[in-house]
Amino acid sequence: MKAWQRIIDEFQDRLEEWGARDSLKVDWPTWTRGSRLITSRNMLVLQGAKDILLYVKVRSVAPWFWGITKNRLRLLRESPCAWFVVLLAGSPEAGYLVPASEVDSCVESGQWRLASDGDFKIHPATLPEESYFGSVREFGSKLVGYSGP
Repeated sequence: MKAWQRIIDEFQDRLEEWGARDSLKVDWPTWTRGSRLITSRNMLVLQGAKDILLYVKVRSVAPWFWGITKNRLRLLRESPCAWFVVLLAGSPEAGYLVPASEVDSCVESGQWRLASDGDFKIHPATLPEESYFGSVREFGSKLVGYSGP
């Protein structure tokens, strides 16, 4: 198993533990486009009173940077539920939680530049300091703060 897959699996496990206290469930969403079924290991849905879609990107070693494709961004924007980008930095416990409005702002302002490989490039310097979390508990507190109880 690759390092990024292990980090996502551990993040999902810890997220499930955190959400269990509020009867939240973590699952993988699927969509259809015509006759094609779309799934992604990087997408998680936190199911509760309000579903929340999480797009999780992992960088397993420094320097920290990530990328989001235009197609993935379009899929997120088409989601019927609230969505966030989660950028994990070498661990399932540390990274950045970026709400949809901040993602849109960074893309539209050019802070996240579209590279020739088709990814919007994301570096920690382009993220608000308050988006950083150092534990899944802190992640959960930020998520509740953004999306309500």
